[in-house]
Amino acid sequence: MEIQAPTGNAFGFIEQEWTLWVPKFRIMNANRETVLRVEGPCCTVACCGEVEFSIVTPTDGVEIGKLSKKWSGFVQEAFTDADNFAIYFPVDLDVHTKATLLGLTFLIDYMYFEKKASGGDLALNVLI
Repeated sequence: MEIQAPTGNAFGFIEQEWTLWVPKFRIMNANRETVLRVEGPCCTVACCGEVEFSIVTPTDGVEIGKLSKKWSGFVQEAFTDADNFAIYFPVDLDVHTKATLLGLTFLIDYMYFEKKASGGDLALNVLI
């Protein structure tokens, strides 16, 4: 996935890694160099709890933050398609990397938590 500024200039990329059990993503800068990795849980369904994705360094896997889908309560979770997310990352992280993580949040919501509407496909069009 390419993250662009409104001018059309790409400043970040997200690439999903193939794994057998857990979702993994690479966060890359404009030069396609991996700056962070994001690792999800083996099960993205959590009843009455949060679903957390760890934000880790690409070389040694040290956790520096997390992206989590918050539990919104039974009524909202059961009867609406609204979701609440939180992203925790270091304050001194590059602004383009922060925006790319925000784009990843939309992608994770689309891939794991959105319901398909009857008779049509979901489309993901987000401009950051």
